[in-house]
Amino acid sequence: MNELLKGFRHFIARDLVFVISGSAVVGTFLYRFNRLPSPEGSWVVFALLGGLGYFVAYALQDGLSLTRLVTTADLTSPNVFIRWLYRRFTYRQWQEIGLDLQEAQGNISDKRIPSDT
Repeated sequence: MNELLKGFRHFIARDLVFVISGSAVVGTFLYRFNRLPSPEGSWVVFALLGGLGYFVAYALQDGLSLTRLVTTADLTSPNVFIRWLYRRFTYRQWQEIGLDLQEAQGNISDKRIPSDT
């Protein structure tokens, strides 16, 4: 039972944002075409819309990662657009950090993460 709760906690921390944001996209689409389900409808419809929203959010993330505006890879050298966004957000020019990514990943993976017991 403890493992089930732990898995559910990780799901909420990682994927709840995808369910909410994808459901917002699906809900906007349904609202635009006047196809919203009634509040008295079955909870199954809302659960299916949440699942569809989860799929839509992941599809949007992966589709936008193909444009190179959004990336899911390690960012070692940002392109000009990302540097411009950084400058607009922080009011400072981009500076190289000078970090060896492989060494940092090795240090992180060597550390033992304590379990939630």
